Amino acid sequence: MSLVPFIVPTAHRNPKGMQYIEEAIGSYGITPTNPSPIDASVMNKVSTTYKTVYQMYRKLGNRNVFKFLKSARELAWTSQHSPVDMALIGYGVNDGNSAGTLAGTVDKSLSFINSVRLPVSGALTEHYIVRTGSKCDSINIKSSSQGMIDVSMNWISRAIPRPTTTSPFGTGTPATPTTASPWSNLAGGNSKLSIGGRIYPFKDFEVTVSNNLDTGDIDGSDFIEYLEPGTKVVEGKFTIVVGKDVMGTTPNLWDDLETGTAEALVFTLNSTGSKTLTFAQAIITELTDDYDSETNNAQTQPYSFTCDTCVASP
Repeated sequence: MSLVPFIVPTAHRNPKGMQYIEEAIGSYGITPTNPSPIDASVMNKVSTTYKTVYQMYRKLGNRNVFKFLKSARELAWTSQHSPVDMALIGYGVNDGNSAGTLAGTVDKSLSFINSVRLPVSGALTEHYIVRTGSKCDSINIKSSSQGMIDVSMNWISRAIPRPTTTSPFGTGTPATPTTASPWSNLAGGNSKLSIGGRIYPFKDFEVTVSNNLDTGDIDGSDFIEYLEPGTKVVEGKFTIVVGKDVMGTTPNLWDDLETGTAEALVFTLNSTGSKTLTFAQAIITELTDDYDSETNNAQTQPYSFTCDTCVASP
């Protein structure tokens, strides 16, 4: 007789992919009633860390811990996907407004819903996972030759209750999984990297936007009671093939590096509809110039940059 007398769950049996809906202003951490979410089923990896914070209390006369006392919970998770649109990227990249209410940006908290099949009495039964009060703490976007556009997002949530068989949709309608093709490196066309209006052939491009969320820990609550964006930090890097506006022309990247000249940098993720990342004031901060007698490759140069902000559009 098998020591595992039940059907084991796998990610491939999960019925409903990831989907999300914006939470109402003033209702942080509350999933809208009867939600009809937006599809995010292109996510191909989700990893969640459930952490409970305890205080260790000791007292005189006892060398062991006297009590472990719960004081907080921390719920962080990561998602990975190759995009079919810019919607999710906007929640990690785009600034909100002064009122803190701008849809599609870091202003808005999200409720994510997906379902998994877990064994109950030997049978695999659909269970729902709801992640409420979710905001993107940081996002990393990569593109490279012969690869996909890769988007990794680090999220913080107020609550992620244990999976339940009770549907959160009510009379709402679950999202229909997309049939669109995720973007590869070819989706952006052959003029993807523009710096100061000059197009550069490149090997790879990567940018990380950090929102430095303030996790609202309030005395008397073990939940996060708000998530507010702090200072925004944008850092990126790219590797170009040497020979295009690097030296010998004016302006060039070496000039930018030495003088600290800010350039408009535009990176195109998909040329259909011009889906771009725009860096209005990009500053080249570092160049690595290597020569190797053993290499069989054309000369390339990796550059690092920072900027004031980044905008994902449309």
